[in-house]
Amino acid sequence: MMELKEDWNNGAVENGYSLEVAKRIWDDAENFAEYAFNKSHSAAYAVLVMRTAYLKAHYPKEFMAAVLSSFMDKNERLILYVASCNATGLKVLPPDINSSNLEFTAVDEGIRFGLAGVRGVGEKVVEAIIAEREAHGPYTSLHDFVSRLDAKCYNRKTLEALIKAGAFDSTGYTRKQLMFFVDETPLLEDASKRQKDKDMGQVTMFDLLADDESSGFTMEVPPPDGIEWDKRFLLAEEKSILNIYVSDHPLSPYAGKLAQLTKFKLGELSERDKDTPTATFVGMITGVNTRLTRTNKRMATFRLEDMTGGVECICFDIDSDRKDRESGRLLIDRDAIDEDNVVTIRGKYEKNDRGDQLLVYEVHRLELDEEDGVRKPKTLEISVMQGDMNSSTMQFLDQILHRYPGTDGTVLYVRQADGRKFRAELPTTVDAYSDALYSDLRALFGREVWR
Repeated sequence: MMELKEDWNNGAVENGYSLEVAKRIWDDAENFAEYAFNKSHSAAYAVLVMRTAYLKAHYPKEFMAAVLSSFMDKNERLILYVASCNATGLKVLPPDINSSNLEFTAVDEGIRFGLAGVRGVGEKVVEAIIAEREAHGPYTSLHDFVSRLDAKCYNRKTLEALIKAGAFDSTGYTRKQLMFFVDETPLLEDASKRQKDKDMGQVTMFDLLADDESSGFTMEVPPPDGIEWDKRFLLAEEKSILNIYVSDHPLSPYAGKLAQLTKFKLGELSERDKDTPTATFVGMITGVNTRLTRTNKRMATFRLEDMTGGVECICFDIDSDRKDRESGRLLIDRDAIDEDNVVTIRGKYEKNDRGDQLLVYEVHRLELDEEDGVRKPKTLEISVMQGDMNSSTMQFLDQILHRYPGTDGTVLYVRQADGRKFRAELPTTVDAYSDALYSDLRALFGREVWR
């Protein structure tokens, strides 16, 4: 920069300008550069913000499908955005052989998980699945799928991955029964034999007559039996394939209970720009690893997960029942530090060069019973001043309430300037547990109007 400044000054003098003027112009340009760069960026970002806001408002499914597709290889961000979609009423659905594309896709029911996100299913396989579907219509069953698709495109692991991810759910068969077909019947062997015959130019009776409806020759497919895996096992298998819970989450029945115990969402901790004070965190334990320290004390590392994501945790001296710290006694329920346990943790979230982590001071197993998972009836009570209400506001309020349908009643209180209050039970029932509903109400009235 100094060399450039000298060239500027020397060039100005050589061209007949005074050195003082040259220096003043340089200083003005230097000062302008301190904010001119940001100003130009602000204009560009403003245009981008308005365009994305328009798309999100008018094409929410398509917009969020594109957002999710951009994070397919970033699991932590994907979990957070999927949770955000579900919270706002945009249901993210498991992959499906008849409606999924390569990446996330907007469909009538919500947003379909992309087939490329299924572990063990490559892009070439996905392209073959889609090409066959577009050429000859939707797949009616797993048997139909293996008979139509080139057997060289898939193997046992491919089918297992698609089944456990839920890609065949729309065919009416349970994942447990579909895995029975793969493991206990000659389904794959028959498909492989047909492929070999086809490669050798041999035509079977099935090839000749299967597509002729008048021939009476059809593939015999066992009917659905409706017997499914245990929900916890099904979700665990789903996550092992997709790296994320999609069809449901083990903690979803208890979301209300967990929200009462902590103000932190684990998936949002990484967005903080500083450490948290000692606080309570709640989630499910996964990935437990214990080892001895240099002082021969046992420590544990594990991952704490909720519906928005997770955080790495470290807990020292887990064999000790108590240890003085600034935060008080260290209380470790050793039995709580086990896979799939739901726990409450007292600790401090730290951001450092070694990676973000939750330093655990206390951990206790949280026993959840059926009542915790029961969604109790609720009434949404909206209280506003008469001056807040006009025909336009009423129209927007009606749109918001219809955006979050449910079984909870809605009551509107309108307060007059003289202190009188009118109560009206609205004919619209809503999901009074939806965070997005309250966010929209706050945006409409500029403050909290519910109680």
